[in-house]
Amino acid sequence: MAATSRWCRVPAWRAGRGLVVGTAAVGLASAGHSLGGGHVDPAALALWLGVGVVAATLLSDRVWSLPRLIGLLAVTQVVLHVGLGQHAGAGHGGTPTATMLAGHAVAVVLTALVLRRGEALVEWLVATLTRPLRAASLATSPVPAYAATPVARGPVATGAPLRHAVVRRGPPGPRPAHVI
Repeated sequence: MAATSRWCRVPAWRAGRGLVVGTAAVGLASAGHSLGGGHVDPAALALWLGVGVVAATLLSDRVWSLPRLIGLLAVTQVVLHVGLGQHAGAGHGGTPTATMLAGHAVAVVLTALVLRRGEALVEWLVATLTRPLRAASLATSPVPAYAATPVARGPVATGAPLRHAVVRRGPPGPRPAHVI
């Protein structure tokens, strides 16, 4: 279950989170593609970067949990692996090797861990740095003056109390022995 942070509702914060996560996802996929011997066209990379940042920003409405990050990064790896391979005309024939799949899996998990820890660190840093500002703004805010409201003193009811009304105050005492 993904929790919602108060920062997720701030549009600039959400866009920044989407930019970081989208750039990391696309950067990871394109770096892996390059390290695997593939060519990355700058125009194609710019297009995929735009798509990745928009997708990550749309998904940034909640805190990035580890499963959500791993899912986004894994999908990005697959889509860009196929997309960049087809764009360069180097469509991969056959099935991927175990080494390539292991490399993708390790890269996805490590990147997700770094992004999750980084987001928690940035949230802590922002909260720590803004705490003195919030305290100062509370200290200088005017305190509303409340006028004392007079208590109306009317006639006291002298009739028999209602059958179910509690007429005593305080904690319950011992019950009389004759009450059944």
